[in-house]
Amino acid sequence: MKVPFLDLKAQYLAMKDEIHGAIQQVLDATAFAGGPFVAQFEKEFASFCGCREGIGVGSGTEALWLCLLALGVGPGDEVITVPNSFIATAEAISVCGAAPAFVDVDPRTYTLDPNKLEDYLKRRVQGAGRRGQTATYSGQRSAVGAHSLASSGALLKAEGRSSSESAPQAQRSPLLPAPGPAPSTQHPAPFPSTGNRQRATGNGVRAVIPVHLFGQPADMDPILEIAKKYDLAVIEDACQAHGALYKGKKAGSLGDAGCFSFYPGKNLGAYGEAGAAVTNNPEMAARMRMIRDHGQSKKYYHELIGWNNRMDGIQGAILSAKLKHLPAWNEARRKNARLYTSLLNHAGGIVAPEEAPYARHIYHIYAVRVQNRDKLKSALGEKGIGCGIHYPIPIHLTDAYRFMGLGRGSFPEAEKCADEFLSLPMFPELSEEQIEYVCTEIKRFQQ
Repeated sequence: MKVPFLDLKAQYLAMKDEIHGAIQQVLDATAFAGGPFVAQFEKEFASFCGCREGIGVGSGTEALWLCLLALGVGPGDEVITVPNSFIATAEAISVCGAAPAFVDVDPRTYTLDPNKLEDYLKRRVQGAGRRGQTATYSGQRSAVGAHSLASSGALLKAEGRSSSESAPQAQRSPLLPAPGPAPSTQHPAPFPSTGNRQRATGNGVRAVIPVHLFGQPADMDPILEIAKKYDLAVIEDACQAHGALYKGKKAGSLGDAGCFSFYPGKNLGAYGEAGAAVTNNPEMAARMRMIRDHGQSKKYYHELIGWNNRMDGIQGAILSAKLKHLPAWNEARRKNARLYTSLLNHAGGIVAPEEAPYARHIYHIYAVRVQNRDKLKSALGEKGIGCGIHYPIPIHLTDAYRFMGLGRGSFPEAEKCADEFLSLPMFPELSEEQIEYVCTEIKRFQQ
């Protein structure tokens, strides 16, 4: 038997006529870049998430980036997230010119641990007032501003060195102001930074991005409480959590904004690249809409330095057609997950994912933990079973973020996830027979 990791064709064939009809409408209207089909999807998806505003963009990465820009995050700022996410979470922070800071995850939900978050912030408060020291947590140096797309001067100052001392020079973001002696020669940033406002941390920590990994929401109530205490914005990385619930509320609706990816393999996937942000803040939404369209709210009247991040009309139409089916698809995934968990309950050495008591998990990924992960993956492949690894290298250990100096052992839980996660086949059309076959082969290997 063949069991693919993902089967996009099965979903397409089940709604082929709807998809073709949606695309034909766009062709007939020649509304290809942004336009009415994107606007309609924005309205529908925002309503689905329980938010007032939806902003369609070109990818989930762009949604994260634009949210940070709309909040005024930039050089000298720090944004906290987790190391066991797709690298896009950290990239969005870095491309703003800010510095990512990592906090380890809860060993049961694999999402941001609120206790570790508060511990980190307490240490940052303590470290901010000590000349010649940087705050540390689980072996992490804060690295404020270092090797981001901004100046490394903030880190030098925090370490008690002057900015004139030798230090690596990093590139600057083209969207952010270049340093210069005369204000009249500077290009304005997309939005006035609020970074000069005194914050409860006293050190430039601006925001936190909890990641709703694999479709399981992070524990948002304590995270929001901590963020309020330290005057931090909260951006939900809900790129894998379309329709997931936290205490009855949709993922993406709880913080200042929520960000979604519509990469084809997602629970709600486009036929190409697309993403969106949702928010209840109309001012933030207006800013994001301007940035995504070259800084204009009226054609050729550019108020800001922006970029081109528009969603395509065809993707908007396809997503509108598919959104109607998302609740049923999510429930099918949940049914599949329950069967997997029941069948793997007595499989030696297999740790099945847990649904947190506060959550309604929508299982974008069904990842088990197993110590002999690579051997098991290879054995299942020989039996025609497709599996994935999400993600084999935590962000702080990637070559891209090696400059942070965070070695193995910095974040034990995230590193354990990277070593042990094995993602089993998961899609709505997966049959019981296929799931039973996968579990039988896992048990056979583990004996």
